[in-house]
Amino acid sequence: MAQRIGHLSSEQGVGVRFPPGAPNRPAQVKQVCYNPAMIDDEFKYYKTNLQDLLKTHKGKYIVIKDQKVVGEYGDEKSAYIDASNKWELGTFLIKKCILEKEDAVKAFPNMMTTNLDAKHVFRMYISPRIIGKNSDETIKQFCSLGYSDYYEIAKANGLKERQISALIGFKDEFFVELLISQIIKEEGLSEMFRIKKVTANRTSGIEARESLTGNKMHKLMLGGDCVIYDKRNNKVAMIMECKEYIDMIRLKEVIGESRLIKDDIVGTKNLLGDVMFCVFTDVLELTDEWGTLLKNSDLKHKIGEIFVVREGKRKDKENKPNYESLLAFKLFIVKFLRSRQ
Repeated sequence: MAQRIGHLSSEQGVGVRFPPGAPNRPAQVKQVCYNPAMIDDEFKYYKTNLQDLLKTHKGKYIVIKDQKVVGEYGDEKSAYIDASNKWELGTFLIKKCILEKEDAVKAFPNMMTTNLDAKHVFRMYISPRIIGKNSDETIKQFCSLGYSDYYEIAKANGLKERQISALIGFKDEFFVELLISQIIKEEGLSEMFRIKKVTANRTSGIEARESLTGNKMHKLMLGGDCVIYDKRNNKVAMIMECKEYIDMIRLKEVIGESRLIKDDIVGTKNLLGDVMFCVFTDVLELTDEWGTLLKNSDLKHKIGEIFVVREGKRKDKENKPNYESLLAFKLFIVKFLRSRQ
């Protein structure tokens, strides 16, 4: 076995990254500065000028501050990341410029929403505490948050236990997509790569395989929590699945998914080529015997990497994300993107 920083790896370059036991490092946490009157003014500006805005920004996400449009973006996350790096959270409004019966307003945080669900609470109170000005700061801020932080914020906003579980489940996927987006920008690779979540159904998603059914060829679709696309050919470069934990059931699921993505399957044509498939998980919920086998064998099949964020098990809720593990994750992504230039 060849060893690399923070994980054990096979010589073929696939492995399981485990927390090396380094202590968590302190991080400065962003505070939200919310001005209700200011956001009301921004929304009034948007409603009053909507017809004119539609002429130049239709279908785009716009950032409104001081009653003027200060940015236009193709997706909400890009608008959020860029705007939050320039101004205090809660002092600008993000809106998709469309004509619809009920407008969805995002003031980040948005106090106009009275019936908060898990997604709203996460967006308003947790995501601002994760987003850093750069990838290193984002890692530090993510490492500063533990289960009790998420739980207390959720309870303070009236969420029930099932909603709290959903809220906590958002964090890893949000962090991975945010971090990779920042890395792409910092590496100067925005013209080459993009990242997005992909959901699949019969007619849309990632085109994974072709299969002959009857006399007709069909394309089989897959989804992915965080999918990196090569913008030069619009092909998938990496599929990242985010799991709250890996137990035996989920281990079998991700191994099966790796087969769908990577293996030769009789009667089908693989459309994904040399795509990288990885898994990002909070903890390993496996026995010591299965954990050892996963590290020291080809049990993981063709999963490129399994990144484990925290030490211990789910019950060890006081354990926060491990700083060194996340730095190793960042290094892996940087090396991967550079290798695909």
